[in-house]
Amino acid sequence: MLVELRVKNFGIIEDITWSPGEGLNVITGETGAGKSLVIDAVESLLSGRIGDEQIRHQTNEATLEGIFYLNPASRLKIAALLAENGQELEDDTLIIRLESKLAGRSVLRLNGSAISRSVLSRLCPYLIDIHGQSEHLSLLNKSFHLDMLDGYAHTTTQRTEFARLANELTSLQRQLSEQEKINREAVRQQEFLRFQADEIEAANLAEGEEESLLSKRQVMASTEKLKTLVHRSLEHLCSGQNGGALADLNQAMQSIRKIAEIDPALKNTADEVENTYFILEESIRLVQSYNRGLDFNPSELEDIENRLALIHSLERKYGRDIPQILAFLAKTKTELDNIGHFAQNIDRLGGAITDLKSRLGDMASSLSALRKEAAQKLEKAVQTELSDLNMGQVIFKVNFQTQADENGLPVDGQILGFSSSGTDLVEFFVSTNPG
Repeated sequence: MLVELRVKNFGIIEDITWSPGEGLNVITGETGAGKSLVIDAVESLLSGRIGDEQIRHQTNEATLEGIFYLNPASRLKIAALLAENGQELEDDTLIIRLESKLAGRSVLRLNGSAISRSVLSRLCPYLIDIHGQSEHLSLLNKSFHLDMLDGYAHTTTQRTEFARLANELTSLQRQLSEQEKINREAVRQQEFLRFQADEIEAANLAEGEEESLLSKRQVMASTEKLKTLVHRSLEHLCSGQNGGALADLNQAMQSIRKIAEIDPALKNTADEVENTYFILEESIRLVQSYNRGLDFNPSELEDIENRLALIHSLERKYGRDIPQILAFLAKTKTELDNIGHFAQNIDRLGGAITDLKSRLGDMASSLSALRKEAAQKLEKAVQTELSDLNMGQVIFKVNFQTQADENGLPVDGQILGFSSSGTDLVEFFVSTNPG
């Protein structure tokens, strides 16, 4: 319902604001005063166009603004239409503003946000009817017949709840579609992810392994040099003509021990020399053991080279070192686990959609029954009114239809297509003459 109209620089109107009152409003005035311009302004506003010839003489811009109050049925329809275009309806008021410059572009806004003419044209039937000889009335537009029937049947509350749940169903179906898309992509990647995980796991890597192998390889590559140095060390420590440093230290230890027997002042020194002897003896044993370990099997070096080659190959694919490769493995396993979760989410959403469709089907059946009951009363009421107008032969019927749709709602043993208003397709039929 129009509650306020502002017209500026339109036709001969400079600037007026009109607020229609309740009930019938009559605009009076002499011919040429601009009465019809008010209706023209409303038509231009709702068409989203102001012709250059309609802009007031000696001005460059015309502005039209209308404030509309929405009844519950209209609000429901308009909210759904705006939602399709990413806009929200915050309350029961709609403000449409049109600014048009001479030989320039027009700016059309709805509640402060830009809107296209095509969207506005879809909203207009829910805002106002302009009755005239050449105009179409909403009564002749079958898309409004269901709105009229629901108003008569007082089923707006049930229809609003149905629309809310239908929007919830649409949201769930959108989520399901997105999850299925993600899952399809994940399944395509699953084989490759499994290959990567298997390749890394088969290598049985351990942190610090690469450093240990590199050190081992360095030792094996220097075997001859190490053997020469070890032999020279052992020769000085325990070989040679006199038995090496160990033999010399033993002789010195014996002498100091005898001195300490005579003069206890050197007893501690004797003990320290003896301790040094045992340390040197243990060191010689360790060097001899190390020397025996320098006798490598040539195949062992080959095994090390092959192992390092495998590690380096994995590093080129999955990370610069073993810790990064193992981190990549953990990430890959998580992704593989998530693929299973995607399937669980799909099952969960599918179950929720099935349950909600069943609930909506029951609501649609109940809503349809209320409408059909009201339709019978409406038919009788219209026939009575027509008879009082001496039009007793006119036949008025409310026609109900449904459409089968495999993706629809389960209603009374059928799968029916639906919209935000239910499963009913309603049209008023009238026959003004017999036959």
